[in-house]
Amino acid sequence: MSLVFLIIGVFYNISQVDINNLGSKYKEEIKINENKFLVEKAEGREKTSLGLSGIKSMCNECGMLFIFEEESNYAFWMKDMNYDLDIIFIDNNKKIVNIFSNVKKEGYNKVEPNKSEKIRNTEKAKYVLELNAGVTESKNIKAGDVITF
Repeated sequence: MSLVFLIIGVFYNISQVDINNLGSKYKEEIKINENKFLVEKAEGREKTSLGLSGIKSMCNECGMLFIFEEESNYAFWMKDMNYDLDIIFIDNNKKIVNIFSNVKKEGYNKVEPNKSEKIRNTEKAKYVLELNAGVTESKNIKAGDVITF
């Protein structure tokens, strides 16, 4: 019986992780204009599929950087998100090609997932950066800016 509670507790704690408390080995500094962010990298199918799903909160100077093997038109959705996001698509030259601001967590349809809103860039991207909603506007980040890391 106690093993069942232990397993349930482990799953509960994983879903309540705060990105602010992740160890520094999971973060890399990136820069957009004069703005610096600490990001967790998402590489590989499993990590890019999970993304920020289930993460309780994220600081305004934190984010997740998705790194794909090749440029393509990737689609994102807000499955199991607890807060709204700005989603930034970045090309192979690390130039921002598009920004979707204030993407609502409610865009994911839990009853009929196939009817969920999908965020898809029309220009090819190799990287996607997720930040808290409103950060791109407050920090004057726009298409054409270059990201460095």
